[in-house]
Amino acid sequence: MIQENSQNRFTGKVQDYYSTQINLVSSPFTNLDQINIKLLNSVFSRLDIRLSQKRILDVGCGGGMFSQYCKDRGGDYSGMDITYLNLERASRFDSGRLAQADSQQLPFRSQSFDILSVIDSFEHFPQPDLAVNEFRRVLKPGGAIFLSVPNYLNVAGLVKKASEKCGGWKPDSWAPFDFWEPQVYEHFLTPLKVKALFKQAGFLHYKMISLSQDYYVAMLPWAWHPKCPGKLARLIELGQRPFGFLFSRFLPWFGLHNIWKIS
Repeated sequence: MIQENSQNRFTGKVQDYYSTQINLVSSPFTNLDQINIKLLNSVFSRLDIRLSQKRILDVGCGGGMFSQYCKDRGGDYSGMDITYLNLERASRFDSGRLAQADSQQLPFRSQSFDILSVIDSFEHFPQPDLAVNEFRRVLKPGGAIFLSVPNYLNVAGLVKKASEKCGGWKPDSWAPFDFWEPQVYEHFLTPLKVKALFKQAGFLHYKMISLSQDYYVAMLPWAWHPKCPGKLARLIELGQRPFGFLFSRFLPWFGLHNIWKIS
């Protein structure tokens, strides 16, 4: 069942954009049809996150594909998204409790959830500091946040800065994902900025990892440019695999995605 919360002041720019771009998915964990169970299992193991008998809030749940993963592992799932069309898609998965809401004004009681999953949506929040304060409010003592965000402390970040300052890209719009498809509120996030945002809300513990499979895009974002030949992009991807694993393990600060456990 979808709960509409008309009292929330939705950010119209974000809501309008994702109402017309519901097929836009920029996450290493999902595509339009399925969720990467193997990758999620690996990441949760490395971060020591367990879902069994936990109340989980999926912030920016999109099409709700994470819901079945949580349920299969004994989690009590709730999802929320700013876009009603996304929630209609999520309802196909028998996702349970769904709410249309703004992450910066969550319609939930304080200390309601054990785990908040924020999977590649945080970078689009107009005022992420407000959202972080809400995360702190609804999270139970001892609870944790599972956060996946793009990272721009790398060559992709230099391209983003240059493109938005000198090129035809609007501020906070460039991203390498979806063949350089312009985004809305694609904030320039780095590990230091993420920690600073969560520290100001009182979070104390942080564990961060990176992914090997898209590390090459952090250093060669042109591999995902729409004019890059597919064969060349594939060769770059294959050639980086041995190095991507090493760099993601020992230099996670520079990966294209940072995955966090924050408590």
